[in-house]
Amino acid sequence: NDNLPFRWIAQKPSKLFKGRALRNEYYAFQVAVFAAKKDLKDIRVSFSGNDKVTCFNTGGIDADGKAFVKKVNVTKGNVQPLWFGVDIPQTQQPGKRSFTITITPQNDKPQTILVELDIVNKILADRGDCEHQQAQ
Repeated sequence: NDNLPFRWIAQKPSKLFKGRALRNEYYAFQVAVFAAKKDLKDIRVSFSGNDKVTCFNTGGIDADGKAFVKKVNVTKGNVQPLWFGVDIPQTQQPGKRSFTITITPQNDKPQTILVELDIVNKILADRGDCEHQQAQ
């Protein structure tokens, strides 16, 4: 968490994430928060344009089916990967789909990222649980 990967430095900061997913896939991806100038406190994540997105770092549902929230802080000079999952239904039409992620620290301005997914016209039988299985 105290180093930026070289690949991220070479690509430069971006407010756009592009990915490619299959129908019936649970698509996981990562966005990083870098606390360049100060500590970032109590980071909140919200979504617009897709109700099937989860940020695993900030909360979820426990084994008893109860919702929980996790507090995320990032110390100045550190990077915090945020992991997301998007449920792509089997009935999803192929093509480009987009939604936004807004990351809001309690003590700084919000940052919004546009997520663009290219949904391929193939069905992933196992939802992505086994990387060795081929799509239909």
